[in-house]
Parts: sequence; C-alpha cells; structure tokens
Amino acid sequence: MQAAVFLKMKKIILYFLFNPTAAFMTALFLIIAGIISIPKLSFQPAVQNENKEITILARYPGMNAARIEKILVRPIENELADLPGISDIYSVSEDSSAKIFVYFHSRVKLAPAVNEIRSRLDGLSSRFPREAEKPVVLYYNPLAEPFMIISLHQPGFTAGRSREYAEKNLKPRLARIPGIGEIEIAGGLIDEILVSIDPDRLKASGLGLSDIISSLQKNNISLPAGNIKNASMEIPVFFNGRFNSVYDITQTRLGVSGRIKLSDLAEINRNTRTPENHASMNGSEKILLYLYKTSEASLLECAVKIKKEIAGCRDAEIEITHNAADSLTQALNSIITALIFSGISALLVLGLLTGDIRIFPAVLLSLPVSLLPAFIFMSVKGSLSIMHLSGLALACGLVLDSSIIICEVLKPQESIRASTLRVYGILKPLAAGIFTTLIVFLPVLFFKNDLSAVFRDLSAGVSVCLLISLAASLFITPSCYLFLKKKLPSGSGFFLKLSDLIFMRIDAVYMYTLEYCRKNPLPLFAGSFLLLFFSIVFMQIIRQEHFELAPSEYLRCQLELPSGTSLKRTVMLSEKLGINLTNLIPQIYSVQLKAEPGHAVFLLKSSVPDKTLSVLKKTFPSWYEGSLFFSSRSGMENDREIEIELLGANRETLPDLALRAGKKLQSLSIAEEVIYRFKEKRPGYSWVPKNHEWHDISAALAADTLRNSLYGAVAEKYLENNSETDIRIRLASGYDGSRIFLKTSNQAAVNLENVFKQTSVSEDMKIFRKNRKYLLQISLIRSKRTGFYNAVNAVNQALADLPRNTDENFEIGGNFREKSRSNFTASISVLLSFLLIYFLLASVYKNTIMPLLVLIPLPFSAAGAVIFMLIAGIPFSLPAYLGFMLLFGIAVNNSILLGDAILDSGAAGKNKSDFYKIVSACRKRLKPAMITALTTIASSLAALLPAQGGSLFRPVFLIAAAGMFFSLFFVMLLVPLTSFYISRQNFTRLERVSLLQDSMVHEG
Repeated sequence: MQAAVFLKMKKIILYFLFNPTAAFMTALFLIIAGIISIPKLSFQPAVQNENKEITILARYPGMNAARIEKILVRPIENELADLPGISDIYSVSEDSSAKIFVYFHSRVKLAPAVNEIRSRLDGLSSRFPREAEKPVVLYYNPLAEPFMIISLHQPGFTAGRSREYAEKNLKPRLARIPGIGEIEIAGGLIDEILVSIDPDRLKASGLGLSDIISSLQKNNISLPAGNIKNASMEIPVFFNGRFNSVYDITQTRLGVSGRIKLSDLAEINRNTRTPENHASMNGSEKILLYLYKTSEASLLECAVKIKKEIAGCRDAEIEITHNAADSLTQALNSIITALIFSGISALLVLGLLTGDIRIFPAVLLSLPVSLLPAFIFMSVKGSLSIMHLSGLALACGLVLDSSIIICEVLKPQESIRASTLRVYGILKPLAAGIFTTLIVFLPVLFFKNDLSAVFRDLSAGVSVCLLISLAASLFITPSCYLFLKKKLPSGSGFFLKLSDLIFMRIDAVYMYTLEYCRKNPLPLFAGSFLLLFFSIVFMQIIRQEHFELAPSEYLRCQLELPSGTSLKRTVMLSEKLGINLTNLIPQIYSVQLKAEPGHAVFLLKSSVPDKTLSVLKKTFPSWYEGSLFFSSRSGMENDREIEIELLGANRETLPDLALRAGKKLQSLSIAEEVIYRFKEKRPGYSWVPKNHEWHDISAALAADTLRNSLYGAVAEKYLENNSETDIRIRLASGYDGSRIFLKTSNQAAVNLENVFKQTSVSEDMKIFRKNRKYLLQISLIRSKRTGFYNAVNAVNQALADLPRNTDENFEIGGNFREKSRSNFTASISVLLSFLLIYFLLASVYKNTIMPLLVLIPLPFSAAGAVIFMLIAGIPFSLPAYLGFMLLFGIAVNNSILLGDAILDSGAAGKNKSDFYKIVSACRKRLKPAMITALTTIASSLAALLPAQGGSLFRPVFLIAAAGMFFSLFFVMLLVPLTSFYISRQNFTRLERVSLLQDSMVHEG
C-alpha cells in the first residue's frame, strides 16, 4: 500500500516536471481559489465560548430575596437536580427576581437539554403563585460583559421622554438584529401619573384602595363591540372609553353611587418613577444601553448591523461608547501585520542565506500556494479567528522548509528523470517530517479541554498549510525551480559570495567540532545532560498558570457601599470618585458610570492600562465608607484572582466562616488582597399578626394593602401620543402604619396596627446558592510572582484545618476543576505527541532503533526552551504546553533528514573512514538544516509584535523558536555522533560473535 502511494506520487512529480505550465496553472488556481474564499468568512474572537451554560430568569414582583429563594429558586433547583449532563447549578436571589445559572459538561448537546429544561419549567410554573411570572430560559449569561454600550441623548427632551424613546423605539429596533441576546437600559427617568390618596379621606369615604383600582380599570377600556353587516361589507364597531387627559382621570367616579370623584380623595399629577439606576459619561447624565449577544453570533456582523441601524435614527444623538468589535478589528489588523512580517522575515533570511536569486522565486511561490488555499477549508467552517491567522503566521516559516530542501537537492544540469529520482529520494523523510508535525496536533484537535477550545483553530491552520506545502514542494516547486534555473542567469553577486563564505566557515567549524567530539565525547554529552538536569530543576521555579493575559485598554472599577445605601447617596459618592479618578490620574481619558443602590461600576479607558491599574490600587485603597475593587477588563476572568466558594446548609453561619477564612488567607505571604464578595444584611421591618383573631382579614389582603400603600400599584395605562404611561396609586402618608386601614368583610375599616405589629429584622439583599447549598464567595488576589497552582495549594492548606460545621465545606471556584483537568491533559498531550512521533517514525523506518536515534535531540531542545522561559519570564501555561508540542513536531524534521542521509551513507561504524562517511552525509544536510531552522525562527519573531490576543499565541511562537535554536545545535552534533557510536557497538558485537563462531569451528 505504501509502495503504491509513493509510486503514484513519483508519476505525478514526473508529470509536473515535464509540464511546468501545468505546475504554474495549478499554483495560480490555488491562489485565486483561496482569495475568493476570504470574503465568505466571518471573523470571530480568539477564544469562542462554546456556550455550555444557560440562564433562567424568574420574577415575582414585590417579593424580597428570601421569599424569592424559597418560593421560586428551590423548586427550580430540585426540578433540575436529576437532569443528566449538568455540572453545576448556581443561583442568585434578589428583590423581585432570581437568576439561575445552569452549567453543562462539555460533551452535552445543549439544544435537547434546553428543551427538557423548558418542559420541566412549564410543568413547575403552574404550581407557582399567580403573581409570579413564568421563568424564561436565555442562551446568554447576564453576568457577562456587554459587547457594546450605546449612549443616547435627545436635546430639548426631558429625561423621561428620552428614556421612553430608548424603551419604545431604539431598543426594539436593535433587538430585531439577529444575534442580539439582551438589551439593558440604564439611566434616565420613567414618566408616570401618580395618584396620591389622602388616607383620612379614604377612610371617611368607606372605600379601599382596591375599589379605586377597580374603578380606574372599569373607566379606561377600549373594546371591539362587533360588526355591522350590509349587503356588500362588514363594518367593525369599537367602544373607546379610554382617558383622554389627566383631567379625565381626576373625574373618575368611585363607589356604587358614583357621588365621589377621584379628585375628592387624591391629588393627581404627572410624576417620574423612583429610578432604579443611574448612568453617566464623564460626569454628564446619559441614557446607556448595554447590549449582549448570543454566543453563536458573529461579533463583527452584529456591530456592523447595529451601526447601520443607529445611522437611521435621526431624532436622537446616539454614540457608541464601547464596542468590543473595535478590539477585534485591531486584533485582525495586528495579526495580519504579524502574518506579513512573518512571511517577509522568513523570505529575507532565505535570501541572505542562499544568495541564489533563482531559489528565491521558487520558494517564494510556495508561500501563497500553501497559505491561501487554507482559506478554502476555513470557508467550510464559515468563520475565521485570530487563532486561524496565528496558525498561518506560524506556518510561514514551516511551509518554506520543504521547498528549501527540494531546491537544495536538485541539480539543474541533470535530466528530468534524474531530477524526479532526486525528489522521489527525499520524499520519504520529507513526508515523515511533515506528518510528525501534524501528528503532534492530534491531541489538540480531538481532546475536549481548554487547550483544544483555545488552540484548535491555530492547530487546524498550521496543519492545513503544512499538508498543502508538502504537495506544493513535491509537485510545483521542482518544476518552477528547474524552469527558473534555465531562464535566469546563475548569478555571482555579493549575496551569493557572502552566503558561500559564511557556509564555508560554518562547515569548517562544524567538521572541527564533530572531529573533536568524536575524540572527546564527554564534554558534549556531559554538558547536554547537565542542561537537561538544570532544566528539570528550573521547571520547579517557573510559575504555573492557566493563561497569562495582557492587560486590556479598559479598566473596571467597582464600588461597594453598605447594604441599604440609597441610590441618591450612591450616585453622589460615585460622581465624587469619578472626578477624583480623572484629576489624580491624567492617563484616564474616559469614565463611564453605572450606579445602583449600594453598588457602582466604572468603565475606565486609559492610555497605559497596566500602569494605571497599579496606580489606582495604591491611590484609592478605599472610598469613604465603601470598598473599591480594580481589575483589568478582559474576556476571561482576572488571571490573578482565586475564587474560594464557601458552601453550607445554614445561611446564618456562613458569614462567620467566610470572615474567619478571609483572615486566615490574609496572613498568607502570597496574598496581595482578599476581597469579600458578599455584603452584610440590611435592616428592615416585618409586620406579623398580633393574635389569631384577624377580624376576618386575609393575609393576602393585608400584604396587598401594605404594598400598595408604600410602593404603589399600577392601576391602569394612560395612552397619550401613542405612548403608554403608568397610572400609579399609593397613599400620600407614605410609611405610617397608623394611617393604613384594612376593610373587613362587613366593610368596616380596621387600622393595620390593631391587627399586626411591626418588628425590626435584617435580611440579605442577595442570596447565593450552588448545587442546592447556600454560597458565599471570597477572592484572593495572589502576588505576581506566585503561580496559580502554587497559590491554590497554599489556599487549600490554609483552609484545610479551619473549624467548620459538618455540612460546610469550601471549593476553589472559577472552573478550577476544569482548569486542572485541562493542564493535566495538556501535559499528557506533550508526552503523547512524543510517543506519536516515535510510533510514526517506527512505522516509516520499520525498526525501533532509528526512531530513538532521531528523537535523541528533542529532550535537550526542550531543555533549552525551558531555560529560555526562565530568562524571558514565560510561565508554564496552556500556550506553553502547545509550544513544546509544536517544538517536538518541527525540531524532529532536521533530525529525520539527517538520519536518512546517514542511512544512505552506508556507514557501518567499522573504523574512522565510516565516521567520515557520516560527516560527509551531515555536511550535505547542514546548509538546508540551518536555512529551514533559521527561517522558522525568523517567522516566529512576529510574536514580538504587539497584537490583541497576542498573549495567547506569543508563548507558542517563542518557545518553538527557542527550541529550534537549541535543536539545530543538538541535531547536528548528537545525531551523527550517537549514530556512529551505536553503529560501532553493533559492529563490535557482531565481530565478537563471528570470532567466537570461528574459534568454535576450529576447536571442533
């Protein structure tokens, strides 16, 4: 089978050598097809969230967090607990609503699971109270960062009208865009008509709040009355009894007799609802829209459609204040720059080292022929990511290697059939080298972990380019090179002479070094093993991370104030903080604020974000009675933050446990800061029955009356200028239990305080749960010098002996289990890639010794890369593991070519002459080995260019480049020397066996 494949390829090589026009046309076709495929691709971020999570929103207006948790959250958790494929269920309950976050295992298919969840929720919601809204399942995480923030301003309009424009006009237009998951509006005011009822007049009238609400509803209706039919058509008849003005509302008749008007009991005025939040930009109040997209939507496509939709809004000033697509566009431009730089660097090194102008065009042609057709395969997937382009940038140096080797073995003066034999002769080691590089990516392409999720596209890009480059180097490069050799002059310019001079010197040094090492092998082997030993020692020193992310342009500042802080005071303190931020730190040029009662979030833009972040932490350790938290805003969680989740069945004992755990963590030397991610309880009041005799007043009536008296009830909608405004009813006295009356069944008025008594209580603003246990979270910000896993071990040791109840425990959050599993599988993948290379080479060489000879330099090359990591400060992370896997794949290529040349030399290790055969074979491969290694290193220098998302792929490039530098040294020395010593040992052993056999025959 293998022979048949190679024979078929030999015929194809011969065909293209006889038909250079066919070779050029094939190259042209591949280039054009690749270019045509590019516009069909949509660009995506570096890391695509595979969306193995959903969010369930449950609402029960008017209920506090504790009641929400008991009535809605617990039943939903119990209903979903036995659903297959769920890894964790988190929930957060707050006033009037709850969010339940359901996380699935990576292998789960989300669509069927969501259908099952919806089916279960449909059955469960029928058992909820009538006032509770049906739970809604969302495909996005409300806790995630919005991908776009839009500022809205309407000159000459009130804040209420502008907010209404955002709610009724702009939000629906944007929500229709495919891919938009949710839109939140912050800032502005909401208009309403407030009916403020005098409690004394209400009591004297003998009416209750429910009577007034009923009267408003009965007097504000619009219904179809039927149709009038005649011989030719039907004419619809409507009854329109809606309020036409605020005056109409004041004239509403109340009670059975209708003698009392609403204006007799209340004052009716236009008003604004108590705001729930506040938004501003650089100190000016704004209305901000926060846009979230679904996970499968294209970021760039969504941004383009939003801009187009905004351009059509002529009646408002709309500005995009934050757009994640801008960062993506910058990333695209920077990675394209890196791709161009990578190609040019590789070609410059090639031109300087070869000095032959005829090799340059032939090898240059292999670059677009190998890279551009990769877009055809990407168009099947339909998207293009930064990692795809990073893979192409990395492949720039690798795809040239095969063509360089082909050009070096060809002799222009030979016949076409002789050239075919030369190409065919190099086919086996060339294909083995390419496939060893491809095989190291198998764990990345097929394992399900973070390494695969992040670097699958990079691996796919490199793999596709290498496969195409192999075909191009075999079928197109030889024909083009021989054609150019005949058409172009041989050239004897400066660069050719310089190249020859350099390689003559290198060749002389190489021969001397090999001869010296043959006579004195101890320094080489001792030095190599010392390097290996010290690299193992240094591996214990180098930090271990999951990812190491570069700081973003955006900084996030979070202000937390004591529970119960009003929105007004939160806004006042937040505005003061914003002014101080810009005055004290001039690098901050934009401050965007979103404030809610007791909580505010700033989005800061800085020209130097990394320096600004450290200055912020030193300048603002706290703010009045609040706490400040600063972080770099990026797509992933803060890479220096370790989340500790404290779980228990008793909500009351967890805060004490969290405080004790926090104090213990603060004493650790690795701890830079400990943050408590929860608040103390807020004060409140609770009304409870005085006795069991309630004067036939139901608890529901008492609760509704109390709520309507304080918060108010929306009785009806007032339609004006095609806009609906709430008509809200509440008592003018506010919170005064002595003036709140309840109606009994016989229409008697009973004072609330006669039946119920007020008690002081404290309650949680938010209640967190995980997997049906209560949850509190604290975060440890580790020092920069401490690795992630070392810090986790320190946390585990510190909290292991912390006194706690039997039902209480702690876990490391932030998907720590998945991170640990990913790093473990990544380290296994490195070893697996090494074994896969060995198995592949054993099948190619059909023995087990030659692959070991070829693989000998790899551990020492990896050791050199470890030394480089220590010097450059690169931590062990998923990108670093991939860098080592790639290093194994590409470093072995020169070793394969060298081993194949040694086999062809026929050296048996008998004597000194056999050593010189090995040296002669290695000298033939010295120049192409150096050129291929240096072009790969040169193309990898593109990783040093600044690029969005560059921190993900930069370690891959640099580790592979550093390892290639060391591998060139070890391959060219260890492979020939080891080959000679192994051959000599085998010959000596065989010679001894032969002598023993001769002596036995003689004695016989």
